[in-house]
Amino acid sequence: MSAMNRLKALFLDAGNTVLAMDYGLLSRWASLAGLLIEPEIFARAEPMARPTLNHYLQGGASTESGSTLSVYAQAILSAARDLEDDRITDEEVRTALPTLLEILDDPSNWDNLWTHVPEGVPAALARAKEAKLRLVIVSNSDGGIDRKLARARIDHYFDSIVDSGTVGVEKPDPRIFEIALERAGCDADGALHCGDLEAIDVQGARAAGLRAVLLDPFGDWMDPSLGFDVPNCETVRDVPQLVDRILSANG
Repeated sequence: MSAMNRLKALFLDAGNTVLAMDYGLLSRWASLAGLLIEPEIFARAEPMARPTLNHYLQGGASTESGSTLSVYAQAILSAARDLEDDRITDEEVRTALPTLLEILDDPSNWDNLWTHVPEGVPAALARAKEAKLRLVIVSNSDGGIDRKLARARIDHYFDSIVDSGTVGVEKPDPRIFEIALERAGCDADGALHCGDLEAIDVQGARAAGLRAVLLDPFGDWMDPSLGFDVPNCETVRDVPQLVDRILSANG
């Protein structure tokens, strides 16, 4: 962790940060759409898809729109195709996409997809709480992220949950981070935000005066061969690594 003032609050995105997809479920849904893709392939393909999704979101699209879901699903399937050494064709991806989108567009299916807690996250959150860090979720969602966190049994770690569907403003608008700061009871220089999308999490947090860290578990964001600009921000592998860095810096 770069030199910083002592942190009082850690803001965290929800999806792909403290909650992950159930890739086994996604694999089953893909099979209904005609694609045989193992969960392990999806687990690697999803992080690979984030820079592509980020590039689309830089144009100002909402993360909660149907068009964004289409771009996201397409990017994941394309990454899975690449990982499968082209065993899956472009035509098969195009044919399967509408069926998969129909499944994902069902709110109950979307809720059921986000049920996995990455390894080490509960223990990391517990260490942060023990160190008196204020933990706040700052998520673009549909008003139901509290329900997802409760079902995953990690809601009790958070001092507040700021859901765009509830507060009426979404990342990267700095106002959502200002709401989080007010709830955390600290100034921007005492907080850090971590999430999985540079255009949404990093740019939004910085616009509100917060420091920001980008989750990059496999170094995908730093690969210039992807054709996108390498983001100018600190990255971290996962939430446990981030918490350990913060606690070490805080002393």
